[in-house]
Amino acid sequence: MQPSGHKVLITGGTRGIGAALAEKFLANGNSVILVGRGEPDTPLQGAIYLTSNLDQEADRAQLIETLHRDHKDLSVLINNAGIQHEGRFGEDWHYADYAREVEVNIGAVLHLCDGLIPLLRNKSEAAIVNVSSALSIQPKPSSPIYCATKSFVRSFSTSLRLQLATSSIKTFELVPPLVDTGMTKDTKGSKITPSDLANAFWTGWCRNQPVILAGQAKALHIIDRLSPALAARLVRGD
Repeated sequence: MQPSGHKVLITGGTRGIGAALAEKFLANGNSVILVGRGEPDTPLQGAIYLTSNLDQEADRAQLIETLHRDHKDLSVLINNAGIQHEGRFGEDWHYADYAREVEVNIGAVLHLCDGLIPLLRNKSEAAIVNVSSALSIQPKPSSPIYCATKSFVRSFSTSLRLQLATSSIKTFELVPPLVDTGMTKDTKGSKITPSDLANAFWTGWCRNQPVILAGQAKALHIIDRLSPALAARLVRGD
């Protein structure tokens, strides 16, 4: 992919991974639209902010309409927004709690891809980037729905890449390890910074690498291919 000249939409862009990706794109001569539930305390200079509750179908439809009307030059969609509940299914968390997790982690990815592919098809070079997780390789027991949704993102990205192979749209999957963000503040383990993840992404992006495995996600992927049982034990901490 060309490093500059794109208009990039990043969901979950007001903090953490999304903000770090935004800084990388802005630093390389791109324009960036960041979507979140509200504006950040310290906005990035030059970024455009749009508010949307991605767990709500009506909000997503309004966002798509706004992009078609005001940002016809959009060329990159990054589905980064995600939420995670940790606890025992059916005890600590119940369907009503998990429904929002599914809507953000799966519903928003599908809705935005469906609504924005018509815009992307008109560009000579365009891309969709779906952010999955190392937990799509092997799940951890404490986040059953999150892990399942990220496995969906992984599978969907592969199928979408094949369907769009003859178009101008490239499909990327970014597979982060444990990243030091607000979502993982109570999670133990070795973490990389959002900036380190953005740097790993940028290397893969410039090389047209369809699946970008960062940090320990790359090691887990290799171990899982050689010994799935060992990879499962490592994720569980056995």
